[in-house]
Amino acid sequence: MESRLRRNICGATALAVLAPTAGISTGARAQSRPETIKVGVALALSGPTSPLGQAALQGLKLAVEQFTEAGGFEVAGKKYVPELLVNDTGGSPANAVAQAEKLVMKEGVKLIFGCTYSPAAVPMLAVTQRNKVIQISNSTSWESHLGKPGNDYMFKLVASQDDTARQYIPLIVRKLGIKTATMILPNNDAGRAYESTYREYGEKNGVRMLETFFYDPKLTDFYPILTKIKGLNPDSIWIGYTNESASVIVRQTKELNLGASLVALGTGITGVAANLPGGQRAEGFVFATQFDPESTNAGQVDLMRRFEKMFGKKVSSDFNYVMWYNQALHLFVDAMKKTGTVSDTTRIMGVVRDSNYAGPYGYPWQIDKTGLNHYGYYLGEVKGGRDTYTLIR
Repeated sequence: MESRLRRNICGATALAVLAPTAGISTGARAQSRPETIKVGVALALSGPTSPLGQAALQGLKLAVEQFTEAGGFEVAGKKYVPELLVNDTGGSPANAVAQAEKLVMKEGVKLIFGCTYSPAAVPMLAVTQRNKVIQISNSTSWESHLGKPGNDYMFKLVASQDDTARQYIPLIVRKLGIKTATMILPNNDAGRAYESTYREYGEKNGVRMLETFFYDPKLTDFYPILTKIKGLNPDSIWIGYTNESASVIVRQTKELNLGASLVALGTGITGVAANLPGGQRAEGFVFATQFDPESTNAGQVDLMRRFEKMFGKKVSSDFNYVMWYNQALHLFVDAMKKTGTVSDTTRIMGVVRDSNYAGPYGYPWQIDKTGLNHYGYYLGEVKGGRDTYTLIR
């Protein structure tokens, strides 16, 4: 698998078709060996949001393995296999833009799986959209750019916060009997978007929303914030938006003996955040996810087996990012097959937008005309020290 990976220093996921290997003139060689499609990766593989970037990269690596084992995929009578050009933005907007320019202008790429981190993903649009290059991201701020004039080559992999809140908040309010809530959110665009959306849906469902506390994303000492929250005495604390920060908040909440229910917001926080020292779990911790690890879907079972073999570790509740990015590459390969082109991005996006995609793992996607993905969720809850999952209908 690693033979099909190429590592660069800082940037983006790209698509371009390479010419067949030179020096061999027989038609038989061209038929027996598929042409290579370069798929670049602009993800934060280091820095605060690197766990999400690493999980996304794992999903793409697994997709490469799947296509390679199948002998490639066929488009207009030609066979292709993907090759990942792996780059680390480190979450830096400057790195992300520079790498996007290199991949688009120098490499001639047509598809970029770009950053999970909004401050790095959004500036890349200036490069990708004017050059009709498809850019894929799960950036929270992505939604405000979808459907705007000139932004015809965007795909938001993860459903909107409105989608999440609309399905998730009514259920947890009823299930946990929530009457009051305070939120702890990062002081950035994502955190402010969360605050607006979840406050609205909390109030719509009869919750008295108390003060929201914004924190520096690099903060590791939440005791001052949690002490103030203790004085407010809410019956629930709503947390956003990564496992790294949430894990610290959950642990310090338990150390201060706050009795409030702990609710993860968005889909960037999973059951991993409920892990406490000494192998303990934060009982009652709830989160939203698209992934049910107990599913018997044959495609998912095979993907989990591949994951454990390739990366030497067990699947955990944050496997949803692995699966999202894996399924996204399958989605665009299917679009290439349907359109008969690997380079005409207008036709490819024309098939992707306003479509339903069943996917290989039993988690169907509904993609609207702007390129925003919609799907159902599972409610994850820590019960008896283990994660349990209930489909939100």
